[in-house]
Amino acid sequence: MKKITFVLILTTIMAGLSSCANSKLAQKKEMSSSTKLEMSTNLITEYGLSNEDLMSLQYYLSNDLVWVRDRTAEVTNTQNGYLVVGATKDTIKFGKDVFGICEAVNKNSLHIKFDNDISYLIFMPNNSGAYKIATDDNNTTINGLKYSLVRDKYAGLYVLKKDIEQVAKKEATGIKVN
Repeated sequence: MKKITFVLILTTIMAGLSSCANSKLAQKKEMSSSTKLEMSTNLITEYGLSNEDLMSLQYYLSNDLVWVRDRTAEVTNTQNGYLVVGATKDTIKFGKDVFGICEAVNKNSLHIKFDNDISYLIFMPNNSGAYKIATDDNNTTINGLKYSLVRDKYAGLYVLKKDIEQVAKKEATGIKVN
């Protein structure tokens, strides 16, 4: 009886893992089969996107972003007369192609959230109009703590062409007289 229960539990776990893997595989396949468009002011103008449209798009990161926070002063202490040093750096990595949503649209910025546990990152148009990560001398505040950008200060956003075309489809439905 214990063997049958174990086999049933194992089968259920394997089925769950398989569906999760299939879901991620389907998303990667969808991304690779769709044309990627760099998010830019020109794209917004070309497709006539409103703030509401921008809030409904799925965004993807163009490059890896790696943020580091030095914690040396926070983790040193003494224990039994000895200096104890713990982990001295916190690292947050956003991988290339990680997907996110737009939390807010301001006149010159998009606030994109890539993780439920991490506050949004701000992207602003550069001189050519492409939305790139906005930092203050490669520093930013994430969840109230100051982090330094150690890799890739030129990371930007892109959207899938099929998604933007779907959002941009607008047809007049007409107005009837009462």
